[in-house]
Amino acid sequence: MIISKKKIIPISLIITPNLQEAEILSGNIISSEKELIESAYKIIELGINNVIIKGGYDMAANSKIFDILLEKDSNSITKVYNNRLKIGETHGTGCNFSSSLASFIGKGYKIKESFFLANAYVKEGLMNVQKIGKGVGITNPLFNLYENSSKYKILYNLNDSIKILEEIKNFYLLIPETKTNFVYSLENPKNHADVAGVLGRITNMGEKIRTPNVVEFGASSHVANAVISANRFNKLLRAAINIKNDDKILEICKTNFTCSFYSREDEPQENKNKEGLSISWGIRIALEKIPDAEIVFHSGDYGKEPMIILFGKNPQDIIDKIKIIIHHLAKTNVLNNN
Repeated sequence: MIISKKKIIPISLIITPNLQEAEILSGNIISSEKELIESAYKIIELGINNVIIKGGYDMAANSKIFDILLEKDSNSITKVYNNRLKIGETHGTGCNFSSSLASFIGKGYKIKESFFLANAYVKEGLMNVQKIGKGVGITNPLFNLYENSSKYKILYNLNDSIKILEEIKNFYLLIPETKTNFVYSLENPKNHADVAGVLGRITNMGEKIRTPNVVEFGASSHVANAVISANRFNKLLRAAINIKNDDKILEICKTNFTCSFYSREDEPQENKNKEGLSISWGIRIALEKIPDAEIVFHSGDYGKEPMIILFGKNPQDIIDKIKIIIHHLAKTNVLNNN
């Protein structure tokens, strides 16, 4: 510490101690905002021009966390306040903050601007803490970068597969009365916002199909519920499409794929009374029977159309299954016509 005070601190542009480190550097006990600011001025006396003390908090309300920046040249104090997050102990915030602060300064931002940007960067990481093994949570400041990249790939792949679907001859034969949706989710989807689907639905126009040509996250509800539920049993299942359930199509599915089913007649009435719960309940029942099923079907209920839902690792996997079904359906129709 003596070496740091005498040699490292004076040649530094800025240092970023937390409360405990600030107490050691200043020799002060910090139990109030006033004492925290006094400590910042004492650290400045060690020969540095800028200091950020992290992790201060509202001593009265104990609900706000703040960092302070003291700049010697302007004799100004800047504070950034954030709400206290209920995330438990974490690891990595100090390294994230100092490295991002250095990066922003290196990119040409002023110290105060870099202070704000680094704070926001760390906050994002804290809001997306990852639990790895049995240790403390790890901050993940690259969460949005990964998520946005994943979302782009999902939208691109789903849209590309829908264009392929439009070109598949006789796909219209698989569209149910309630029409079709085609979805693809992020890894570990939690809600509809994590699942991309067709805005509106895929409809049939004679022997052709029509799509709105718009895919976006949150566009589907029923098929999104299906893939969210299926993903809890099999993390590889991230894409899904609903198709018509009739005897010919169902027999082809049973012959070529691993299938499971559920009966909507068995659904508890209190579950039926809540919109959006039926499919989640049904997929859970079906996959508890056959966890590796790639197709789930039901025979309908009062006012509910029978339905088949195909699951896949990605949209192309769904397209491959659709092509198999169409191929066998065409052969069946030829045999029947003869």
